[in-house]
Amino acid sequence: MLLRLLFILLSLFTINTLAFCQLDHTGRSVSGPFIAKNYKVFENDKGKLVTTFDIYRRNDGSVLERVFLGSPYMSFPIWQSGTVNIDGKGEDVPCQIAYNLFTDEILCRFPDSDKETPVIPIAFSINGVPFVSLPIKFLGTTTRTYFAVFNTGTTKFLVNYRRQHETNWKSKDARDFDGEYVTVERYYIRKGSADPVEIKLTTESLLAALPEKANQLKDRLRSKKKLTKDEVIAALAYYDTLVIE
Repeated sequence: MLLRLLFILLSLFTINTLAFCQLDHTGRSVSGPFIAKNYKVFENDKGKLVTTFDIYRRNDGSVLERVFLGSPYMSFPIWQSGTVNIDGKGEDVPCQIAYNLFTDEILCRFPDSDKETPVIPIAFSINGVPFVSLPIKFLGTTTRTYFAVFNTGTTKFLVNYRRQHETNWKSKDARDFDGEYVTVERYYIRKGSADPVEIKLTTESLLAALPEKANQLKDRLRSKKKLTKDEVIAALAYYDTLVIE
């Protein structure tokens, strides 16, 4: 009962805060001149994933409907099985989750309710993939965002997902729409409880993030310049063994 009351109180708070959350071209939260609401995601008659939404302009109060190719949500259907953990200390609560990668908003449908409740969890999971809320530094300021965690060792490989609005029609399919959603992935390493450090999927970037064991890792990676996610995960597992030794 107390846990349910906590979610209700949080929903009252997050409805006001998240409704005004907008992202710039980098995918980060800014105070913009408009608010996007009322997302509807569906497959059109040509089998393409499409999203309609309303833009509320702050300067004159007008409302415009927009139709974009793709979806701001992580998956389709947007509702997936998952769990949420509000403070990182209590239990993981099962629910259906919709994760909006454009606004960084998480909506839940709990088993005892048919309402969509916005929450700001410290951790959650979608179809078994764990996500954590962590601070990152950007342009001299610290903000929090969500990272998918892809390994269980002491040194974690994290991926931050974003969907951006593109209106310059980079793909042919998007020319029949007002714009499209483009997926952006950023990769990070987190040593223990330290802040995440951004890397690229290259040997040079990985070694720069792990300088104390760079020689051993370089020998293991040999002449590879570009790395896959699995290769980074394997390298971090090896790095953890070197640190223990």
